[in-house]
Amino acid sequence: MNVKLMDGGPCRKMLTVSVSAQDTMEERKRVSKAFVAEASIPGFRVGKAPEKMVELKYSKSINSETVDRLIPRLYRTAIEQEKLSPVAVVEVSGIKYDLSSGLTFVVTLDVAPDFNLPKYKGLSVAAEVIKVEPKDVDAQYDRIVGSMATYEAADKRPVEKNDLVSIDYSGTLDGVPLLSLLPPKAGIAEGKDFSMVISDQEFIKGLSAGIIGMNAGETKNITVEFPVDHQMKAIAGKKAVYSVALKNIKKKVMPLLDKDFFSRFGVDSETALREKISSDIRSYLESGDKTRKKNIIIDSLVKNTVIDVPQSVLAQEKDITLRSILRRITMQGATREQVEAQKDMILSTAEETSVTRVKATYILSKIADAEKIAIADEDVDRRVEELATQYGVTKDAMRVDIDKRNGMEALRSDIRDDKTLDFLLANSVTA
Repeated sequence: MNVKLMDGGPCRKMLTVSVSAQDTMEERKRVSKAFVAEASIPGFRVGKAPEKMVELKYSKSINSETVDRLIPRLYRTAIEQEKLSPVAVVEVSGIKYDLSSGLTFVVTLDVAPDFNLPKYKGLSVAAEVIKVEPKDVDAQYDRIVGSMATYEAADKRPVEKNDLVSIDYSGTLDGVPLLSLLPPKAGIAEGKDFSMVISDQEFIKGLSAGIIGMNAGETKNITVEFPVDHQMKAIAGKKAVYSVALKNIKKKVMPLLDKDFFSRFGVDSETALREKISSDIRSYLESGDKTRKKNIIIDSLVKNTVIDVPQSVLAQEKDITLRSILRRITMQGATREQVEAQKDMILSTAEETSVTRVKATYILSKIADAEKIAIADEDVDRRVEELATQYGVTKDAMRVDIDKRNGMEALRSDIRDDKTLDFLLANSVTA
């Protein structure tokens, strides 16, 4: 076998592999015998036709099958011979095969980049003061207490702020039902037996203000004005009239702040609960600050490393990033038209983010090799358990799901990257 290695661009190699006719003959004979055993030729029982007749009828198919069997084996031998570690096979091209000259083909593949590491110990990381603001503790405390509130019937008085009401509603725009202007499942056009809390946090801005003062059983027309930047263009910047039928009213009853209440949160008093909230907020802020510092380290490493990346790996990462961006903005309520208007910005963001991530992955991996950073089974178990908690499934179910997606290797790689970043952060200096 003859192998010729050529550069095909950054992180790309081209292997031209040639083998003589004699070297391919043994495999072709095996293929030919398999065809003879299964060939169906008029006048002969299956498997009993003369080999020459089978050759005459199926020669192209025999040659094709021979090539299909030989290329993977020869390709593996070639990369071992050239001591390559491919990350992806881009294509197999230039296939030429006949009985007299043998087989020649070209394999184009991407390989991991070869680069020099920059200085990675003693990187400068700007410090930030972490302070838990009393107003943030108050707000979280009020949210916790409010979440434990109950609602009691209050149909004998008008609606007040913070009441829970049940309504039927339908909207019109210049006399035209919104149901004919908006998607059927938009929810803004109409609703039946819809429960809402009378507050500033409302899905139709201005509806709560109009409902305040209504009595159970009353119907009222309420005019609202949609913002000019509303995601649904048909109603953006326009006024609509809603016919609202109030069905019942429930008042908010705050919980009794006794020992039973506080015990639900593992504390025995309001002071202890506020201290716990403060501690949780601090942990959250510290986690965010740690992420900020790691991002500074990543940016510094990428900026100071001359490195090419395999285009196939970059394309895969870009596809994943693009899907993630589109999923996020769609969940935020963006319409197809809004996505299309932001197309260039979205693509640019996906490209920039993907390049940074791929470069960082290779850089961190090389640092981990240099510093002999390894991961243990306990590290993997701990990460699987964290993911299981996050998604609300058992640890075993999470592991099965990861294995099903062939994601264990990627998970181990992520854990190693995290440990490497922890190492770099521990060896950084505060600016």
